[in-house]
Amino acid sequence: MSASRSGGGGATQDVASMEESRLRKRKEGYRPPCQIPVGLRDTLKIVLEEELYIPGFDLLHSLITQGISSESTHDHASSVPGTGTATPTVIPTTASNNSNSNNSSSTDIKASKKEHALQDGVVPVYVPPSAHLKLCTTILAHPSFTTHVSKKKDRDAGLVPPIAERLLRRLMALAGPQGMNINEAWGTFGGEGRGGSPGSLGVNGSSRGGNASRGNTPDPSAIFEDNKLDLSISRRDGLFERAEDFWAIVGWAFTCACADTAQFPSTDSEEDIKEKRKGMKKRWGAWKRVLSVMVEGLERDWEDRSVLVQDGPSLPADPDTIVVRSRSTTSTSTGTSPRPHVSRDQECAEIHSQQKNALIVKYLPKSTGNAAFRRVVRAIFADGKGKQNAEWREIWRDEVYSLKTIRGRKNKKAVPVAPTKANGRKSNTKEKKEVPKKSLLDESSSDEDEEDEDEEGDAMADVEYEEDEFKPEDGTVEWGGMEALLLRHRLLVLISDVVRHGFFCATDKFFEELKDYILPLPHAQFLLFTNPLLLPFPAPSPDSATTISTNTPFYNYHISINLTILRSLITSNAPSATSLGYDYDVLNEQLLLACYLPWAARTTNLVDNTKMAVVLQSLVRVLARYAGLRGTPEMVGAMEDGVERRKAKVGSSSTGGAGRGKPSVNRLRKDEAARRRWIEAEGRLRGLVEVLSLLG
Repeated sequence: MSASRSGGGGATQDVASMEESRLRKRKEGYRPPCQIPVGLRDTLKIVLEEELYIPGFDLLHSLITQGISSESTHDHASSVPGTGTATPTVIPTTASNNSNSNNSSSTDIKASKKEHALQDGVVPVYVPPSAHLKLCTTILAHPSFTTHVSKKKDRDAGLVPPIAERLLRRLMALAGPQGMNINEAWGTFGGEGRGGSPGSLGVNGSSRGGNASRGNTPDPSAIFEDNKLDLSISRRDGLFERAEDFWAIVGWAFTCACADTAQFPSTDSEEDIKEKRKGMKKRWGAWKRVLSVMVEGLERDWEDRSVLVQDGPSLPADPDTIVVRSRSTTSTSTGTSPRPHVSRDQECAEIHSQQKNALIVKYLPKSTGNAAFRRVVRAIFADGKGKQNAEWREIWRDEVYSLKTIRGRKNKKAVPVAPTKANGRKSNTKEKKEVPKKSLLDESSSDEDEEDEDEEGDAMADVEYEEDEFKPEDGTVEWGGMEALLLRHRLLVLISDVVRHGFFCATDKFFEELKDYILPLPHAQFLLFTNPLLLPFPAPSPDSATTISTNTPFYNYHISINLTILRSLITSNAPSATSLGYDYDVLNEQLLLACYLPWAARTTNLVDNTKMAVVLQSLVRVLARYAGLRGTPEMVGAMEDGVERRKAKVGSSSTGGAGRGKPSVNRLRKDEAARRRWIEAEGRLRGLVEVLSLLG
C-alpha cells in the first residue's frame, strides 16, 4: 500500500522517517546478549526441575536485570554475576550453542569480551536457554498454574504466571526478540507430546512438573550436557508440544474469549454447555497472557528486522558473529569498522534478507493454496460459531472443565459399583448420606464451595434484558471484548505489513479475504473493524504536532481494508484510481474527492449506503491524522454531492426482505433502526468534513 501526502508542506520527509527513526533507536538500545555462566545455569536447572518456580524465576530475573540502573562503566562490570573468572561470554544467536562451546572458550577470549564490554560502556544481558523461555510461556496458560490450581494444596502455583510474564517482557525489552532468540524458543510446535496421552493433565498437579523420565534414571554424565529441563511441562505437556501451530493457539484463545456467544454441539446437555462457557471465560484470562506476550514478540521481531541501525546491524547477520554495541557507535567483537554508507537498494535487500527470517514469516504457511491461507484468517476471526467451533480445539484435554468435574469422572471410572440386592430407594438414600459426611477441610468440598460461589457470582451474566430501543448496540461481546479485539487488530496489522513486503500471499488476495469476513457483519460489528478511532492510534511524536508518518503499518492497513470494502460497495459510475494514473491501492486528496467522496453505493439498500458512509468517514479520519488532510471548499462540495446521491439512491427503500402483504412490526422496526443509522452516519461524515474545514 502506498499513499501520497495530502498536506503538511515541507515536513513530508521528516514525518515519513519518524517511525523508522523510532524503531532504529529502540533497536540500538538493546543490550548484547550473553550466556548465563555454567555454574549458575546448572543451579537454575536444578531449582526449576525441583519445581521451585518462584525462586527460580526470581533468580533468573535478577540475572537479566543486573546493572540496569548503574551509570558508570565500572559499576556495570562489577555488577555482573559470577565474580572474577565467571565473566559471561557473548551468546551466538543460534540453536547450535551449548555448554560444550562454553567449556572450550579460553580465558583470553573471555578477557577480550570483557574488555569490549568495558570499552563500549554497555553491559551485556544474560539470556536463558530456549527451554527456560518455553517453560515460562507454557506456564502462562497451563491449567495447573491458572484455572486448575488447588487453593488448598498449591496455593503458590497461581503466583507463577505473573512472574513468568514479567520475566519474558523484561527480557524482551532489554535484549530484544532476536537477542533472546525467540525463533528457537517459540519456533517449533508439535513435539513428542503430540499424539500421546492427552490425559497428562493431572488432577493433583502431576503435570505441573515431575521428571519426564522418572521411570528411567538418566545417565549422570549427561545430566548437564544440554539446556533441556527434565520436566513433563517442559516437554510432552508443554504448550509448544501440545499445540499444532501458533494459529491453533490463536484460534482456541479467541474462541474462549467468545464464550458468551459461542455455539456448541446439539448433543451437549445444558449443564455441560453452561460449564463449558464458564470454563472458557476463565481460560481466556490465561490465553490472553500468552497472546499478549507472543504478539508483542512477533511485532518487535518484525519491526526490528525492518530497519537498519545507523552504523550497522544491531544483531549480526552471521549467527556466529558477536556484536558489542555502544551508546553511540556499533562495532563487532572481531574489530571490524562500522558499516559504510550503502545505497537505498542495498539497504532494501539487506532488510528483506532480515525480514525473511522473522518469526511471523515462519509462522505463516509456506503453501500457496487457499486452504492454508484461509486458516490463518479464520484463526484471527474465530468466534466459536458454526464450523469454527469444531475447528479450534482445546490445547490441553478438559482444560475448560473444573477440577470438581474432572475428579468426578475419574472417581466413576476408578470405583466400580458393586452388585447389590438393594432396591433403588435404598441406593439413593445411601448416596444422599455420603454427601454431608465430607469434611469441610476436604479438598473436593472446598472446590465445590468455590464452584458454588462462582456460580452465584456469574448469575447476573445470564440475565436476559428486554431490548431497549434507545440502548446502543455493542458488537464487542460477539468478538470477546475490547482486549480480544485489540489483539485481533494487532495481528491483522502485522500480517498486512508482512504481506506488503512480499511474503505469504498477494496483498489484494489478503484484503479480499478480510473483506469477505468484515463486509457482511452487522453495523455495530462492522464499525469495530473499519473505524480506526475505536482502537488506540499510535501516539504522534511531539515534533510532529498532529501528523504521523504515512508509511506506518497501522495507516497502510486501515487505508487498504477500507479501500477494498469501498470498491465493492461503490457504484460503477465512479472513476477508478487507475483511470487517473494511480495504482489501485493509492489514496490521496485528489482521489478522495474524485473517486470516492461524491458517489453513492451501487445498490439502493440502506445497509450498503450506511456502510459506505462509515468507510468514507474512516478514510477521511486516517488521512487527516496521518497525512495532514484539511478541509477545502472542494472537499465540502464533494461530500455534499455524495450525501445527496446516496439520499436519492436510498429513497424509501428498506433493509430488504420485502414480500407480499403488509410488512410485520419487526420488519418496520428494523427498517427504522437502519434508516436512523444511515442518517447518523451521514451526519458524522458531514460534521467531520466541516471540522477539517475549520482547521484548514
